[in-house]
Amino acid sequence: EAESQGQSSREGQRQDRACHEEERVIAIHESGHALVAMLCPKATPPEKISLTQDMEGALGYVLREARARPYALTAEEMRADICVGLGGQAAERLVIGEISIGASMDLRQATHVARAMVEDYGMSQSVGPRVMTVDDRVIDGRGVSESLRTQIDHEIDRILREEKERAEKLLKDNLHLHAALVELLLEKKVLDASAIKSF
Repeated sequence: EAESQGQSSREGQRQDRACHEEERVIAIHESGHALVAMLCPKATPPEKISLTQDMEGALGYVLREARARPYALTAEEMRADICVGLGGQAAERLVIGEISIGASMDLRQATHVARAMVEDYGMSQSVGPRVMTVDDRVIDGRGVSESLRTQIDHEIDRILREEKERAEKLLKDNLHLHAALVELLLEKKVLDASAIKSF
């Protein structure tokens, strides 16, 4: 019985340690989003950073200030949103040395924005002012050549790559701020707008 209790205690300690390690990864990830949002020109600043689950089940989240004119977004603002979206994974790569599965929705959203810039809003100089989709359906697929489809994919990849590199540089140049934000978030669990502004 004593051996059983000892084994149970060790298992509990391992679970606690795993839980703390997971929480630190989440804090590193969310602090990456938040710090990039503070530093990236044209990005909206964070209003809340949390390590608690949101309504969609995400283990942590950053709530950002709403844009004043959401229906008149510019290319630079959309690129800033991509940069912020890639900040969580960039932080994991820089601090931990590897990335977790936690960025799945971030990557999906960043890809969606980059694709919309190229296919829907004519924001690519190389592809030009041409609308490629309506309601996510390709317009006249016969009119989209294989070379143009390749060019579109390259443009989407270029935007994502450039914004990934920008997020990494912003974080690399400010690793001390990121580390301090991680520790503050781990201590408080939730940071509101006033705590973020005074950071």
